[in-house]
Amino acid sequence: MESCHSLTRLLTHSRLKVSLVVVEVVVMNILATLTKLSCGHAIEFGRCSSVSGDPYFHPDELEGLWYVIEMYKTSSRCMTITFQRTLDGFTGTEVRELLVGRRVGLDHSVSNTGVFTFKNIDNPALMKVRWPSVFIDKPADVTVVDTDGVHFAVLYECQSLWVLRRASAVILSRQPFLDEAVLQRVKEDLAKLNINTEHLTTIQHDDCQALHEADLNINLNTVVRIMKQGWQSRGRGLVTHVTILDTVRALAAPTTPPTPTVPVRPARPAKPARPTKPTTRH
Repeated sequence: MESCHSLTRLLTHSRLKVSLVVVEVVVMNILATLTKLSCGHAIEFGRCSSVSGDPYFHPDELEGLWYVIEMYKTSSRCMTITFQRTLDGFTGTEVRELLVGRRVGLDHSVSNTGVFTFKNIDNPALMKVRWPSVFIDKPADVTVVDTDGVHFAVLYECQSLWVLRRASAVILSRQPFLDEAVLQRVKEDLAKLNINTEHLTTIQHDDCQALHEADLNINLNTVVRIMKQGWQSRGRGLVTHVTILDTVRALAAPTTPPTPTVPVRPARPAKPARPTKPTTRH
């Protein structure tokens, strides 16, 4: 009982104006999502196959803010991803709004940051990525399949899990929309690479907020860290009410986002000339 009173006071003194029950509903949904292998991914039989990257891709083309136009199996809204260069790749921070949070009237955003590492700087379109995860502590292969270098980019992610693979594709745009002719061509090209486009779902970008503008900003990297710390102290098992309270307490505490540092970029080859790609097919 005292823990509930303490948490209520914490929520009252923070800038959250929502009930504890509503927050717990959203956190429970997040915890359930973290245990699902298929969230934002498709589970398919067979191991990952090699996918060719865009031979004209240059790392500078991926930096900055992108809007997610379509992605595998997700009900999220207002989804963006921001790439920032590191010494050997990128960090990629996804921001989204959960459907369950919107339905219960919670003003929120959910973010998570993955680490992208070049396999070979001479072929930067091929990378490894590690996202915050409760159970899967291994990187996935990620490939920049296509980009015009300015307006759109297409990434394919795949992770071999025994006799299965966990795959995802994402179509990105510098604007909250993408020309329908370009979108159709991209899907045709993905199909030629044996990448299933039936799993792609459209992301809505109306009535959206930027990160840290919402009343509740949920960082999945923090959630995963709290869960792992809780398991280490209490033993692995089902997620307990105490774990949920610990998570809500950390999320409710007001924080100031750290100022990112700009790393020194390594030398890399000059960007080759890119041929013009048609937007329609004849």
